Formats: sequence, C-alpha cells, structure tokens
Amino acid sequence: MQRDRQHVRLSLASLDFLGTDAQLRAQAEYALRESDTRRQRTVNSGRDPTGSIAVFVDEDGQVEEVTVGPAWHSQVGVSGFADALFEAYAASTRRSTRSSTESTRRVNINSLCSR
Repeated sequence: MQRDRQHVRLSLASLDFLGTDAQLRAQAEYALRESDTRRQRTVNSGRDPTGSIAVFVDEDGQVEEVTVGPAWHSQVGVSGFADALFEAYAASTRRSTRSSTESTRRVNINSLCSR
C-alpha cells in the first residue's frame, strides 16, 4: 500500500477560470473603489435602545447596511427583534432627515451670503 502512495501524483485544481493576475487585480481595485464609495454614502446610522442592532442609511434614506450584535438574543430576544430593528431604522432615518435639513440650510445661507 505504501508503494501505491509513492506513485500517486497530487495536483491542484486549476483556477484559470478566475482570470489572469492583471484581471484579478483590476477586479479587486474596482471592488475597493465601490466599497469606499458606499462607505462615503453611508452617512447616518441609528441603533435600537439596547445598541444590539444598527441600521446605516444613505442620504436618500435607503438602507445600506444592518449590523446585529452578538448579544442580541439576550438583549432584545426573538420576540423583540422586529421592534428593535424598526427602532434602529427609525433612528437612522431621523438622522438622515436632520442631516438633509441642515445641509439645505447651509446651502440657503451660503446662497444668501454670496448675493
């Protein structure tokens, strides 16, 4: 049996379908740029009162990301999860609305000062 093992040739699976090194690098750079763009757009976040769930929304109030803490089960429980998620979402959209209002005020004030 040991003789059989000596004659067995091991080979790795081909990964040619992934593309060339240059293509993989280009794809990775593109993914990083897209990730940075998304992070820049994610400007507002809100949490439920326990801090277990966080919702991140962009300037338009669209959900970009939801994070759930490891202790959510003991803090909000299964029956309270939906309410906690909604509270986090409501908090993030309130911040988004506040940010939009403040930026609109800045634009209006700046346009008045430039006259």
